[in-house]
Amino acid sequence: MYKSLIHLSLIVLVLFVVLPLNGQTQGEDSLKYERLVKFPLLSVRYFNYSNSDFDTPNGVGQIHMGEFNTNFQFAIPLKEKKAYLINRLNFTKFDFDAKVENVTTVPKTFYSLGYTLGVMNVLSNNWKILATVTPTLASDFEEKLSAEDLIIQSAVIATKRSGPYFEYGFGAAYSTRFGREMYIPLASMTYKKGRWGLFMLLPAYVSQYYHFNNSRIGLTLSTFGNVYNYSNEVSDQYDLDKMGYTRINIGPEYRTKLFGDVHLGLSTGVTVRNKLESINGNGGLELDLSTQQKFFFKIEFSILK
Repeated sequence: MYKSLIHLSLIVLVLFVVLPLNGQTQGEDSLKYERLVKFPLLSVRYFNYSNSDFDTPNGVGQIHMGEFNTNFQFAIPLKEKKAYLINRLNFTKFDFDAKVENVTTVPKTFYSLGYTLGVMNVLSNNWKILATVTPTLASDFEEKLSAEDLIIQSAVIATKRSGPYFEYGFGAAYSTRFGREMYIPLASMTYKKGRWGLFMLLPAYVSQYYHFNNSRIGLTLSTFGNVYNYSNEVSDQYDLDKMGYTRINIGPEYRTKLFGDVHLGLSTGVTVRNKLESINGNGGLELDLSTQQKFFFKIEFSILK
């Protein structure tokens, strides 16, 4: 059961390491085309979830979750129109509280802080290659930092602009999560013609949208998750070493320009594959707070260049 959580957590690194960086910078070969997507300089987003039930040996429990995420990034030209240095800082906060038979457990909050260093090279024939490495600290930060809090993630993806409306790419991602090497293949596609657009970074993100005035509306599927080092125990009966959380959000999304480069995004829909599980020091499943489908609401402010 927990193996599936690990695999989905690896997919999430695609969303946060590659997705905001891919296809944002143009070289000499592609200057004749307009950019298909904008560069997200800064974004701040909050997700709120409806209460949901989970099964326990003592009966049915109820849990509430929330997510906060912010990231800031910028590109430095190393060689104009040929090579760029990408810098990105990401902070996430995840919290939950659970009740079993109306007895509230101690609310728990986890954090992650990651820095991405990337290099993008513009090649001939409208090809670009992006390589990134992302060291991340993920923990409840209630004890001194250690190697158990550190995760190293990296990705490489090559993309080709094949015309004014279409770009595609492929690559691979890597992580040392859980102290072992894991790999996953990547595939991307961006299409925009007229008012219609489609963006995919498989297997983590799919969005199709329609532009009108300074706004767009569409349908999005996205993943999120992390694995956090757990520095203390809920009680003597549990041996909690790491806590893993993943989910998939599916629903309509609306984004509009407020002023200048500042945009407001709103989204709602259904959350599926809600996994919240903890493993013990031996790597076995210790605590399962996974739930069924629930509703979510997202609000986001972003600066797009």
